[in-house]
Amino acid sequence: MDASFPTLADARAAAPTSPLPNRVRIGGRFAFGDGGETLFELQGSAMPIDGPEILVNGDFTTDPSVDWYLSVWTWQATPPSVTPDHLGPNSGVKTLSSKALALDAFKPYRLRFDISGRSSGGWTAYVVSNPNIAGSPHGGTARIVGTGGSGDGNIVFTAQPGENQIRIVGSSNFDGRLDDVSLKEFLEQGQQPIMGATYLPVPLDGVLRPDMFRGRYDTGGTETNDDNAMTRLVKRINTLMDPAAPLLTRLRVEMPGRYVCVLPGLRISIPQNADLEIDGLGIGVVDLSGSSYETTLPWLAVNGPGYDGVTKTTLKADATQNGSSLSVVNNDGFLVGDWVAVTSTWDYFNGITGASGFGVQYKGELVQIRNPNSSPDVMATGTPLSHGYPISGGTVNVRKIVMAGHFVLAGLRGVGPGHGELDANEGTSFLAIRFFAHVRDEHTGVENFPGGSIAYALCASLSLDTPKTVGRKLGDPTNTNPTSRWFYGRSIGGCSRASIVSPIGEYCRRAIDLGASSVTGWADDASSFSEGVVSQNVVITGGYSIDCRTQPGGHQSYNVELIGHIGRAMSGGQIRGKNVRWVAVDLDSGVGTGITDYDDPSAYSEDPSVGTVELVNCSFRGQSDTAPGLVAHQSFDRLIVRGCTIVGGQPVTFFGRHQSNVEISGCDITGLTTTNPIIAGNIPAKTDGSNWVIRGNRLKNGNVAVLHTGAAGEQVKNIRVLDNEFENIGTAHLSLNATATGGWSTAGDLELVDNRERGTVPTAKTDAGTLKLVVFGNNFGDQSFPVTVSGSSVAVSTSRAAVVRAAVTLTANANVATISGLRDGQLLVLSKDSSAFTLTLTENTGNLRMTGNLTLDSAEDRATFIMSGGLLYLISFTSNA
Repeated sequence: MDASFPTLADARAAAPTSPLPNRVRIGGRFAFGDGGETLFELQGSAMPIDGPEILVNGDFTTDPSVDWYLSVWTWQATPPSVTPDHLGPNSGVKTLSSKALALDAFKPYRLRFDISGRSSGGWTAYVVSNPNIAGSPHGGTARIVGTGGSGDGNIVFTAQPGENQIRIVGSSNFDGRLDDVSLKEFLEQGQQPIMGATYLPVPLDGVLRPDMFRGRYDTGGTETNDDNAMTRLVKRINTLMDPAAPLLTRLRVEMPGRYVCVLPGLRISIPQNADLEIDGLGIGVVDLSGSSYETTLPWLAVNGPGYDGVTKTTLKADATQNGSSLSVVNNDGFLVGDWVAVTSTWDYFNGITGASGFGVQYKGELVQIRNPNSSPDVMATGTPLSHGYPISGGTVNVRKIVMAGHFVLAGLRGVGPGHGELDANEGTSFLAIRFFAHVRDEHTGVENFPGGSIAYALCASLSLDTPKTVGRKLGDPTNTNPTSRWFYGRSIGGCSRASIVSPIGEYCRRAIDLGASSVTGWADDASSFSEGVVSQNVVITGGYSIDCRTQPGGHQSYNVELIGHIGRAMSGGQIRGKNVRWVAVDLDSGVGTGITDYDDPSAYSEDPSVGTVELVNCSFRGQSDTAPGLVAHQSFDRLIVRGCTIVGGQPVTFFGRHQSNVEISGCDITGLTTTNPIIAGNIPAKTDGSNWVIRGNRLKNGNVAVLHTGAAGEQVKNIRVLDNEFENIGTAHLSLNATATGGWSTAGDLELVDNRERGTVPTAKTDAGTLKLVVFGNNFGDQSFPVTVSGSSVAVSTSRAAVVRAAVTLTANANVATISGLRDGQLLVLSKDSSAFTLTLTENTGNLRMTGNLTLDSAEDRATFIMSGGLLYLISFTSNA
């Protein structure tokens, strides 16, 4: 039997019936205090709202110095009685700290105390993490849970790991009395006395709402905010979805109102494969503007089961990159469809020791098991591995991560406490979500959270649609003179894959921050902070960043695409992570790979790299004579820049140990000053710098169009500068550091071919010393390739030119019978240097076919041959002696 009533007040006033109704439905809210539309279910017994008393002698009937730690407070009597029964004030800050308490992490507690006789000053209540209570009873890390003046304390807070003490402090001018201090576990989950029995809210049409749990409007003014209502709601959800014995495996929470909350630390635990949806219906707001801007806790954490600390194995053989199996020591406890975190304890992925935000990270990824026993102790994975995992240098762990099902966040906005004038990455955040197989975040907004906003950690698959971040809320006076570099939007750590559409960032550090999930954050058996799961396979499409530090991205990520994003008034773009592809990204700033302040590779011992970077049809526009257009702060494996517009005081600049495999083609690259190179490969002590193709670009306003300082670790080869337009170049179109330690190729693969110059042109077209350049097809003239005589032969390096020009360098008179290195159909124009030595070409004793011997005794002499069938046939000879 069910019953219905118009309001909660009607239900509570109803007389008992026999039998009692199993369910009671409340029609709606007609006035504040009604509680809104709710469905209640009959409980088998009465349910207390609080647990037993935890504190000893909170009424101070005996000497409090035995059971408490006091400073300045004194044990006093209330006249005319002479028997002490409360704590009274004295001059100075007054502190009351409890003995050590056994508080359970993530359980809610109610702290009550009475204040009387107060005319000035105020009190502050804390919950404290204090590992040395006996030695420093008023020390530890204190978290504010309540403040007041003349009013009594009635505070509900959720304990966090390590918290073991409560503290009440009166200000120096507080003159009130303190009495009846009580601490009990908060057991309320919305229960109501109806018809003489206890009823609990249950989902109405599959939905719970905060209104059902009596917020600030529904408690007759006894609660000034919605903290207690939210605590009741969370307590009820945890009962219904208790992972040990879930009553529900799917729940929807609707939050269409404006909820004023102060205290962070709420936590919901979701069973394996269960689903939770939180929907603000497009209008819901959680107002945390009065929350702490110093205590770093999420307002609400929602966790799937995660790692149990037990189900773990290690690799017993190397796992190959792109492989689809893991050879493990033991696969007991792993099932089909399980997710596992594969984490190396030693194999370097990226990072620099001591670099803030870019510390050393080892390889790690989240992968799903297709078959945990495809053969004995071999796990077959659902997707190929992103990384290879050798075991020669240390352990590779494989931990089972038990996932909840779907988490959906839609149409809800969170507002934080601001205080952008504090440059610290701390303060209350909005949400922290962990251990879900699937996440959907749709049309949600966060603003004014001084540290982080929403964090997704070890969530396998994410889909975010129009996530908006407003960092420094300009209307908040605490942000008038902002210095904070933080105000993050969504933080994603350790995902397997993610699709993010139209991310919006305004006045924040980064709307989307990609990173790793360190094992230290979710397991007690981590080897180090560097062991973790790297975010991977992320595509970000559209959106904009306005007055942000950077656009979406992050260092510890792998295989990331950013498409069609716009950035305005940014501090600078950052190409972060490893293997990054940008398409049609438009920034009114320059952009850099890696991390700033570490351009000199001698300053760090690691070998960080952004892997393969591909930039297609992008626009990067630095705004000053010193600003970069595109700068590679550290190494890359391969850099591809196609069809981009790049502007900067230093338009394109490379640092790092590895600068090989560069393609820059079809770009318009302009310097804001004519005193810097347009494209510069710096660091002559680098390890390598070969295989450059600079093709079809407009390179404008610089002292050098293309500068390469060489390498110390290899002989640089394959530098090809082809079909470019050089405009307003002051010193040289191509400058190669001829004295580089590793040297330069002599195989004819240092090319300056088919280029054009215009505007201001340099007197010297190249600056390469005696290096063997191939220069032809340019509108500023060709250049002969220097060769030497070995015995009676000259070797001309293979070239793709139709006409090969070679100038023989002589140290004595020489006879040459054979010239090699040409292919059929190629023309050879041969000359000698300006020395007084003569060069004699000998007829028919090698591969030269002439009408007789020829002598070149002037630098102006020319002999022209064509190669046919391995023989060089003389076409013409001009003697200009």
